[in-house]
Amino acid sequence: MRGVAARQQRLAASIDWSHELLATDERQVFRRLAVFAGGFTLDAARAVCGRGGVLEIFGRLVDKSLVVAEAGRYRLLETIHQYAGDRLREADELEEVRDLHLDHYLAAAEAAEPLLDSDRDMWRAVIEPDRENYRPAVEHGLSAPDPDRGRRLAAALPWMWNLQATGSEGIRILRRAIDAAPGTTRPAADSSSRPSSVRTGSGRCCSPWLPQSRAVPGLSAATTLSTARSRSSAGRTDFLRWLDLRRA
Repeated sequence: MRGVAARQQRLAASIDWSHELLATDERQVFRRLAVFAGGFTLDAARAVCGRGGVLEIFGRLVDKSLVVAEAGRYRLLETIHQYAGDRLREADELEEVRDLHLDHYLAAAEAAEPLLDSDRDMWRAVIEPDRENYRPAVEHGLSAPDPDRGRRLAAALPWMWNLQATGSEGIRILRRAIDAAPGTTRPAADSSSRPSSVRTGSGRCCSPWLPQSRAVPGLSAATTLSTARSRSSAGRTDFLRWLDLRRA
């Protein structure tokens, strides 16, 4: 145990020494990369860094082994990620960077929605690599004083939770989106806005307006509504109205 602790101390000292050698702009980009969970693309890095010249700075961080490049994506090693996160909090930039992170992944999810009609495999190829980034993005959005962006992201992603048997997690996210609905603007439930039934994974039809525990064992109903309704501005509004109605 003593040997492990000594190695950890040497590693921490090495990272701290490398950080001290960074220029001011390199330090800013480096710490902001801590907002990512898992890997990320260069476009995503540009979005959260909020400055020009990111490509050149990024290249320097890769050269200095602070960022790992892998097949067109990038990541921070766990120990370096933790160190960068500490620097991000010290700089009092965490909330700002989380907002930028949410904006980027919300735009990516909404831009990908038409692929659900034309090429679902391509949609999965676009969305699935960033699953670990969508999780904190939607959590941050739903926790914000104005949860609209989080609710939009929840409405854009129901099908993602079906990809790795994570339906229970998706149900939790959708329920949080329901709970975040603005009570004063919740539309009245009328029969013209309600689909009469949806087909569940078991093949049975049921009302999507029943409580989730009674209506569907997973996310089939939410996915059906999402794929039918959420790929246009008006459609997303309909789906968010569905979340509001489910809250009633």
